[in-house]
Amino acid sequence: MKAADEIKPICHEKIDACADQLKELARLIHKYPELGWMEKKACAWLADALATHGFATEKAFCDVPTAFVARKETAPGPTIALLAEYDALKGVGHGCGHNLIGPAAVGAAIGVASVIEKTAGGRVLVIGTPAEEFGTAETGKVLLQKRGAFDSVDVAILMHPMYANAPIVESLAATRCNITFRGHAAHAALDPWNGVNALDAIRITFAGVDAARQQMHPEIRIHGIITKGGDAANIIPDKASAVFMVRAPKHKLMEKTCERLRQCARGASTATGARLSFRRVATVLCTRPNATLQKLVNENFDFLGVPVESPTKLLGSSDFGNITHQLPAVWFMVRTHPEGIPWHSREVHQASVQEMALSGMIVAAKVMAGITVDLLCEPNLIAQARNDF
Repeated sequence: MKAADEIKPICHEKIDACADQLKELARLIHKYPELGWMEKKACAWLADALATHGFATEKAFCDVPTAFVARKETAPGPTIALLAEYDALKGVGHGCGHNLIGPAAVGAAIGVASVIEKTAGGRVLVIGTPAEEFGTAETGKVLLQKRGAFDSVDVAILMHPMYANAPIVESLAATRCNITFRGHAAHAALDPWNGVNALDAIRITFAGVDAARQQMHPEIRIHGIITKGGDAANIIPDKASAVFMVRAPKHKLMEKTCERLRQCARGASTATGARLSFRRVATVLCTRPNATLQKLVNENFDFLGVPVESPTKLLGSSDFGNITHQLPAVWFMVRTHPEGIPWHSREVHQASVQEMALSGMIVAAKVMAGITVDLLCEPNLIAQARNDF
């Protein structure tokens, strides 16, 4: 038996011992959903929970108000970061299950801390990363990355609630585009010919995108909403705006598709005479897979006797993808929700505090802890992960 496997049961018992506390954390974060960059309660609850278990904690990490870091270390060795997310979605609360991610990372870290002296040495971090969802100009991990939060990290690990247990080997690169047209107001009945209709430009942009889909790669996703369409039905709109997201399996394909969107908007500007403002405000990269770390995900599900499925390609996006391009990193799905319910929905929000979700969260904590123990006991695995990287 590997040295790591000998101490994992102790680690898992510690997680079981604090399972009620972890579940209560998940319920609290769920009860008070906070949008990105506004997660003051969730950030404080998670950091304080780690402090009560002897972690050195720092809030406003890297001068990001709702980020935090918690540290526990022993003899010199590698640094493993367990990432926490806790932001909600506008209108649907925790419709992505992020109330489960932070407590899972907390539980994993507490478990590892109970056996860290028995490993070859190293440090475990929990990094609280706000604003993963694309509701703002920049996402949390991207900002933290720019400020050096991951510069001393050897491996990063993240779990995400979903319908199945599986390593995530692919996610889509994504960018958010803000489109605004400015026209000229006029009376919609008396003299509409004196107006320039900005809303028409938005409508033509959507029509152009819809027409372009026929020639798009099957895994490309492009979707948008109208954020402003005018102020009154009897006034030709002089300003109209939309937000689009463009996603693709690779960054170059995403850039090409984003340019196609820009061309649609330019065409709409030409057709209507409305002036175009096209601004990209957030971009995340696709996931870079790591075979060594994916194998550890599978092995740690197996160690628990929990069935695990084949590595999955996720047709969503995350700023964790950016981390996988900086250092060896892995994220995985855990079965917390029943299949068939639409993601980013009130149904997911409601299910995110049911026993299925909370039990899955504890499984995820144990898998994250097991991977961390493997890496701290066998530093050669980190060298292998770097080779994969």
